[in-house]
Amino acid sequence: MVSLSQTDKSSAFKSLTYLTDQLETIIIKNVASSSVDILPSIDQKTRLYRLNLDQPNPRENTRFRSSRLITFNEEAKETVSALPGFPILENEIVAESYSPKFTYRVLIRKKKGDKGEDKTTLELWSSTNLLRSVRLSDYHGDIYSDPTFTLTPIVWCQDETKIIYIAEKKEDKKLTAWDDLKTSKDTKQFMESYSFKQDLGEGFDNKFKPELYVYNLESNEVSKVLNIPKDTLPAFPMFADQWGRRIILGGFAADEFFRGIRFCFNNPIALYLITNPVFKKMVKEEENAKKTEEDLDDEQDFEETECTNNPPFKMTKDFVSIFPLLSPDGSKLAFFFHDKPQIMHNFNLGLKVIDFKSNGASEEVVPIVHDNDDKFTGIVGFHMDYKNVSWLKDSKHLAFGTDSRGGVRIFLVNTETKQLKQLDTPKYQSEAWNLLKVDGDKIIARVSHRISPDRLAIYSGLNLDEKEIDKATEAGKWHYFDTLTDEPILSYKGKKENIAERGTFQEEIIHHKGIESLFWWIKDYKNDDGETVPEQSKPLVVILHGGPHGQNTGYYSNFIYLLLCRGFSVLAPNFSGSTGYGQKHIEKLLGKTGVIDISEVNGVIHKLLEDNRVDGRKVGLYGGSYGGYLSFAYLTQYPEQFRTAIIANPVVNYHFSVTCSDIPEWAIAESLMKDYGELSLEDFKKTIELSPSCKEDKKKIKSKIQLVLGSKDKRVPPAQALEFFRNLKKEGVNIECNIYPDEGHSLANSLESLFDYVLRCLLFLELNLKA
Repeated sequence: MVSLSQTDKSSAFKSLTYLTDQLETIIIKNVASSSVDILPSIDQKTRLYRLNLDQPNPRENTRFRSSRLITFNEEAKETVSALPGFPILENEIVAESYSPKFTYRVLIRKKKGDKGEDKTTLELWSSTNLLRSVRLSDYHGDIYSDPTFTLTPIVWCQDETKIIYIAEKKEDKKLTAWDDLKTSKDTKQFMESYSFKQDLGEGFDNKFKPELYVYNLESNEVSKVLNIPKDTLPAFPMFADQWGRRIILGGFAADEFFRGIRFCFNNPIALYLITNPVFKKMVKEEENAKKTEEDLDDEQDFEETECTNNPPFKMTKDFVSIFPLLSPDGSKLAFFFHDKPQIMHNFNLGLKVIDFKSNGASEEVVPIVHDNDDKFTGIVGFHMDYKNVSWLKDSKHLAFGTDSRGGVRIFLVNTETKQLKQLDTPKYQSEAWNLLKVDGDKIIARVSHRISPDRLAIYSGLNLDEKEIDKATEAGKWHYFDTLTDEPILSYKGKKENIAERGTFQEEIIHHKGIESLFWWIKDYKNDDGETVPEQSKPLVVILHGGPHGQNTGYYSNFIYLLLCRGFSVLAPNFSGSTGYGQKHIEKLLGKTGVIDISEVNGVIHKLLEDNRVDGRKVGLYGGSYGGYLSFAYLTQYPEQFRTAIIANPVVNYHFSVTCSDIPEWAIAESLMKDYGELSLEDFKKTIELSPSCKEDKKKIKSKIQLVLGSKDKRVPPAQALEFFRNLKKEGVNIECNIYPDEGHSLANSLESLFDYVLRCLLFLELNLKA
C-alpha cells in the first residue's frame, strides 16, 4: 500500500477527479467507425451506406453499436452527408449480412435465456419485417466472427439460397455413472466428460473445435459440412459458384494440442476446394436421443464412406495461404501467402492470384518485400488489418491495407499488370488509414490519428479501363465526412481538454541508429496557469510496442491524447523487429531481444536529451506484452535511468513462457532463433540469461513501477510476473501491482476494466513523472 502525505492525498484526489472527467468526455466523444454496409442506391448518382459505429459509455460499462445512414454523390455540393434522424441502436448482434440482391438481411443474435444459458438465433428479415428465426444454439455453439478465422462471419451464395459460416461444435452433455447410459456412445461420452481439451488459446475462451455449417433458406435446414480436410481447423469459407454447390475454404494444420493462433501467422494454412460437399442435417438433441445404437453406427459408416469418396482438393502449396478472395465474376481467387516456414509470429506476406480460366496455377502479383523501400515496404499487419481487403468491380484491381513506417496505408494493385499505387494521402506519416469497404469502383476508409477523431473517407474517380495504374487513378479523389459533430453533455461542467488550446501539435520522425521513431509533442505548450513550458522542462513517456513484430502507429488513443494535453512529450520507437520496414527489419531482432532493441531506443532517448528536447530527470517507460519484457530488460540494464515505468502483462521469464504460454514457440524463436522442438541445456541457460527476472541488477532498480496484469491471460500467464513482483518487493523496489480478475492479455474485455486501467496509468504519470 502506498503511503501518502495529506498534501499528496489532496493532489491525488484533484488529479483523479479531473482525469476521470476528462477521460469519460473524450471516450464518449471519439466514436470509432467499425464497419460499413452497402445499401440499395437512392438513385443512379447517389449511393447509400450504413455506417456502423462503436459507441462506448464508460459510466455504465456498456458499448452500443449505433448506425447512421450516409449518402455519397460526387456531383453534389456536399458529396458525403448523413440523412436526418437519430443513430439506430442495435444490441446483442453477433453478425449480420445483406444478401447479394438485397432481398434479405440475416442477423445472428446472442442473448441469455431464462436459466442463464446462451441462446443464439438466426433472424431472416425482408426490407419490411422478420420472416423467420432459427435457434442455432440447438445445433452448435458460438459463431466465429474473429478475422483470424473469417473475413466476414456470414457468406452468401449469389442466388441467395444459402449462407455458410463457422461455429463452435456443440458441447456434449457431461454424463455421470448415475445417468441412464444406454448405448456405447453414452459410455464413450461418460468416459470423455472430464477429459482435457485444448482450446484455441488467447482470445478464444471456450473455443475448442470450429466446424463448418451451411443454412439453406429453401429447406430451412442447418447442416454441417463433413468432408473438410482432415486434421485442420476450417477458416475463411465461401461458395465457389453462384448456386452454393462448391466450397472454397482455408484449413489451419492442427492436432489435439494446437497452439495459440490469435495474432499469429506461423501456423500453416492451405486453401482447399470442396467440389461435392457432404452435408449432415443437424437435429435437436431430443431427436438424436431417439436413435438406436444401430442407427448411429449406420449413420457414421455412411458419412465416413461419403467423405472418403469426396475428398477436398488442395489448391495451394505455400506455408501460409490465407484470406482468400473470390473475384466478383468468379474467375479468380486472390490470397496472401508466404512460401517458406517462419518461426516469428508476424511477417511480410505477398499476394497471389489463381485464374480459374487458365490452368488454375497461382501467380505472384505482389512479392514478399525483404528490404525497406520508401515507397512500398511490403504487406504486413495483424488479422484484423486484412478484414476488408476486396476486389473492385472489374475483377482486375484489388485494394488492401498494410503497416508502413509507423502508419497504415491503402494500396491499389492491378492484378494483371502487377502495378501498385498508394491511394491514401496522409497529413502525418503515422496516420492510420483503414480500409472499411469497396463499393464497385469506390473505396471507403476510416482515417485515424493521435490528435483528431475518426473521419470517414470515400475515394472515387477511378478509371478502371485504363491499363496503367497512374492513369487509372489520375482523377481519383478523397471525400471526407466527420463522424461526430456534437459535444457530449455530461455532469462535468469544467474545462474540457483540447490540444489546440494547449499549443500546436507536432509530429517528428527521428532517424537514429538505423530505426525510425515517432516523436509527438506540443509546441508552445501552455500549462494550467497559462504559462508556456519550454521543451527541456517537459516529461517524456517512451512507448515500447508489443509483438515484438508489431509497430507503433498514430492511431487515435485516448491515453496519448490526454498525455499530450497534460504536457507530456511522447516517443514511440519502431526498433528492430517492428513491422512496416520490410522482412529483414523483422528478422533482425531474432536472438537479440533485450540487446539490439535497447541499444537502438537508448540512442534515440539520448539524442533527445542531448538536443534539450525533454527533461532528462522525467523520463518514463510504458510497455505491454513484449513491450513489458523490453521495459523490464531496460530497467535491469539501466536501473537508474527512468523515473517511472508502467508495465502491462510482461514476459519476464522466457523459460516460463516456453512451458506455460499458449504460444510456447514464441519464446524459443525470439530468444534462441530456433523453431519449436527439443531444447538443450545450453538453450535453457540462454533463455534464463535473457530473462529480466533472472538478472542480478534487478535489485538496483530505482524507478517507480506500476505493474498491470490480467488474471485470465493465456499468452503471458500472470504467474511469472507475480513472482517477479514479489521478489522486487522483497528487494525494496518501489513497485505496485494491479490485477484485473476477468481480463486477458489485451486488458480490454470490458469497458470498465479498460477505463480503470487507462485512468490509473494517467494518474500514475501525473503524480510521479510530471511532478
